[in-house]
Amino acid sequence: MVLLCRGALADGPGGDTNDDELARVIAALPRAQTREFDQAPGAAAFRRATITRATRYAPAAGRVMAHELADECWLRERFGLQPAESVAAFGAANHDIALPVWALAPVHLRLGSDHAVLTDPSELRLTEIESASLARSARDVFDAEGMTLSTPSPGQWFLHAPVALDLNGSSRAAASGRNIDVYMPTGGHARWWRKWLTEVQMAWHDHPVNREREARGQPVVNGLWLDGAARQAPRAAFRTVVSADPALLGLARAAGIDAREHAAATLADTLDAARGAGAGDRGCLVDCPRWLEPRLARDAAGWLAAWREFLAQAPAQPTDRDLHWVLTGEQSVVELLATPGDRWRFWRRRRIASLWS
Repeated sequence: MVLLCRGALADGPGGDTNDDELARVIAALPRAQTREFDQAPGAAAFRRATITRATRYAPAAGRVMAHELADECWLRERFGLQPAESVAAFGAANHDIALPVWALAPVHLRLGSDHAVLTDPSELRLTEIESASLARSARDVFDAEGMTLSTPSPGQWFLHAPVALDLNGSSRAAASGRNIDVYMPTGGHARWWRKWLTEVQMAWHDHPVNREREARGQPVVNGLWLDGAARQAPRAAFRTVVSADPALLGLARAAGIDAREHAAATLADTLDAARGAGAGDRGCLVDCPRWLEPRLARDAAGWLAAWREFLAQAPAQPTDRDLHWVLTGEQSVVELLATPGDRWRFWRRRRIASLWS
């Protein structure tokens, strides 16, 4: 069983803890404050496991900052996708939308004097009615270009084009809370996207939805974010995927993998669901995103709480099967392997906090 622990590392952009508020806070924690994690029920396997891989992903060619988070990079590699492919765009497979397809999302951009910052899209709390109304205006722009806009949920839109455009985006998760200048779409058709985006923004500027939201004190919808494209079918990297994330479930379905949707309240529930699916080895990927929300919000207290919860419920030292963890952060990945024989390796007693950054 492979446990993908998304957001569990506290590295900053480029692996530099000085470039990220959460990373700075975690790196500055005194040893006494982190000792409790070493005594947790699920800590033993972590402390004795072998680190099989430690990687820091560099920005793609031509980019100043990484256009996706490390968990997205890791998934893309495992499923045999090119750097220009977007994990988010494979959510279209849940709705039988044909490739090539681009993942979009209505967003609020906080405007400064000389730049714009992408706010967390989940903070919009866009309703189905609002999404449908805004989509009608945006659809006029894309229909004129021969493209099809699908809006299966308020925060998840897809754009299907009859031909593969040279147009690449950036993950909302990577850009959230940051100046969008270095995350703008690239490729030979980026100029076309800027034109379409301008037309959509003009249609939304005085839109009834935005007038009503402004009157209620809610952020207006003033941008359409391009996450990226899905152009090729992924390979089957696992036999089963257990997750509540539409993008990861869509990626599995596009690869012909058994996709088990499971929105569990606890890690224990998720692991029980995985075992119920007959997933006992590395042919099963179990999604554990508990850290991701506080990681993106730079919420150190929430992030540490996620670690406490995880170590309280994580599997103990294995007795008959290997355990494989994949810990991801901003741009880093640490993979650990715990085997039944590790329980005899008493000299391995790394501190849990030593894995974080």
